[in-house]
Amino acid sequence: MFVTKYRHSCITEQMEVRMAGLFKRICEAQNCLLLECKADLGEKDHIHLLVDMVSDVAVSRLVNTLKTISSREIRKEFAEHLRPFYWEPVFGKRGYSC
Repeated sequence: MFVTKYRHSCITEQMEVRMAGLFKRICEAQNCLLLECKADLGEKDHIHLLVDMVSDVAVSRLVNTLKTISSREIRKEFAEHLRPFYWEPVFGKRGYSC
């Protein structure tokens, strides 16, 4: 589960679709399979992933890659929407849960 910084309710349906595409591409590059990706559109502050991982990929490395790339791309593509929520170049909290 990835949570937005300060748990701001800012994830839209369009962001969810875009993040799912990014996560799928990143997982495939790491020889992993994204089985499910779903944002909580009620609270709009977190997204759940179900990933089938290969044994030679470290969870922390995959999560770092997922969060780094998705954060950069989402901030760039949805800058106008995120401007009222974030005044710094951030999107997700530092941690994650598995």
